[in-house]
Amino acid sequence: MKPASEGKSDLSRRTVYGYGLGEFGYSFYLNLISSYLMFYMTDVLLLPTKLTGILYSAVQWVEAATALAAGILIDNLFTSKGRYRPWILRGSVICALSTALLFTRLPLGAAGTATVFVVLYTISYAGYNLMFVAYRAIMGAIGKTPSDTVALTISGTQLSTLASLAFGQIGVRLLHGFSRIETGYTVSAGLYGLILVIAMAAVCAVTKPYDPGRAEAKKAEKAPGVSPKLMLRALPPILPCAFGFIFSIGASTLLFSMLAYYFNWVIGDSAGMSTLITVMTVARLAATFVVTPLSRRFEKRTIFISSMLLSAVCITLAYVFRENRVLFYIAMGLYFFCLVPAGAMLMPCISDSVDYNLYRKGIQARGFLYAVASTLSYVAQFVGAMAASAGMVLIRYESALPVQSAETLSGIPKITFLGTAVLSALSILPMLFHRLNRDVMDSIYREKSL
Repeated sequence: MKPASEGKSDLSRRTVYGYGLGEFGYSFYLNLISSYLMFYMTDVLLLPTKLTGILYSAVQWVEAATALAAGILIDNLFTSKGRYRPWILRGSVICALSTALLFTRLPLGAAGTATVFVVLYTISYAGYNLMFVAYRAIMGAIGKTPSDTVALTISGTQLSTLASLAFGQIGVRLLHGFSRIETGYTVSAGLYGLILVIAMAAVCAVTKPYDPGRAEAKKAEKAPGVSPKLMLRALPPILPCAFGFIFSIGASTLLFSMLAYYFNWVIGDSAGMSTLITVMTVARLAATFVVTPLSRRFEKRTIFISSMLLSAVCITLAYVFRENRVLFYIAMGLYFFCLVPAGAMLMPCISDSVDYNLYRKGIQARGFLYAVASTLSYVAQFVGAMAASAGMVLIRYESALPVQSAETLSGIPKITFLGTAVLSALSILPMLFHRLNRDVMDSIYREKSL
């Protein structure tokens, strides 16, 4: 019998790409948030830079708490429609509606605007967390081997890349396609929310056979929920990869938080952002075709460490060649290419941790562990957002000024590219301690099949 880490997935294309539609749907939302939220706060809502940094960073902790709550809820509560699918759909609706309101400028003062922003952003991400944790957790119910998990992950990456391509083509035009910029933000948020709900409804339809409802729920009611003690026992296997991804996601958050400033103030060409998103999309799509061969040949840890090291080198080269537009885009394309193999290892690593806990420790904590990963991603966003906010304060950026100082203009590229390189390099350190290698997981899956 072949080891579980080898071979191809037995899942149908309908299942694989039907599941991947979820990433297509929420990629529009994430692209809008990561690329334009901070810029929207400073240059559309006209919130002070320091206040923006405080708000943008503080809400990450609220998001983290809601992610953990979502995981505990999913592990301990069945519904008549299943354990995962109801939360996928409900969360997407909550996220879509609150995001449309979030990007609607209301005639309030600075204090009122800040308060409404915090409330709506919290609701938006609470809905997103319900949806996202359930969406990731159902992957474990669909995929029975690492090959299945890699196939589901790659399909999501491919479809999210197509979503990013569409976002790159229409995102800037839609934002700037109205006489008032705030109207562009409202329309964009409404459209992307609609796409999110439709995509998640499709996911729920495709994954229905893997998430049975009332009959299974009645059986599960007799089983105890996941206790806090068991939750703590389930944590150690996931921590190295989780902390590795804190820095890698933090690096991406820093980069995308700063790119709008770089293209608007340093380059003076907002359309450059659209070009970069197109380059990113092509690079990511090309990279998806090398992930499966790499995963069959190398350990997940090796793939992650090598990819993040190369990404740090490429983003540094982008800074060096920033005056040469062609070399700059080539370096950025290579950077985004290298991120895909590293990012594709996240879900398989978490899936390994879930299976290790289930089959070696007897702990069923699927929702909780995916919630922990989601929570740590918010910590990562906090790290990236704090780095961006602190950097903007240090270089004395003032959104109210029609022209920025030379100090500010020279500082923006350093924060954007060199700051990203540092965080990318730091992501390697925790993964050195990841111990769930191929031999360990193969022995578990062999025992499982007996």
